[in-house]
Amino acid sequence: MNAECQGPLPGLERTFFPEACHEETGRANKGVQFTERTPFNYADLTDYREGQITSLALIRSKGVNMTILAFDSEQLLPTHQTPGPALIQILDGTAYFTVGNEEVILPQGKSLLIPAGVPHSVIARERFKMLVTSILPLD
Repeated sequence: MNAECQGPLPGLERTFFPEACHEETGRANKGVQFTERTPFNYADLTDYREGQITSLALIRSKGVNMTILAFDSEQLLPTHQTPGPALIQILDGTAYFTVGNEEVILPQGKSLLIPAGVPHSVIARERFKMLVTSILPLD
């Protein structure tokens, strides 16, 4: 990831998520301001892009990552595992997960906890956005 995304951005030191950046470009996301004590909607923070999965890293720290992902329809995140648990929150649309051997349909407003080490994948049969909070081992 570009060095621009590794620390607080100039002028954003007093924002809620100072290290926000777009992962697909590696550039700092200077257009999004997260002012303390000001309500915002996670779903408004990143846009859909045709034929792509876009991401916005909100927090990258030693023990936790928070990332918003926006999937255009027919996009697939292949089967993978995470070293710690992942909490999925659907912000817009409906997501179709496979967790282990089970299909899980998550509409907007629903959440899912995926345990560490469990293989999972997700497909966008329609556009959707999700917030992923990953808990990372500290070892």
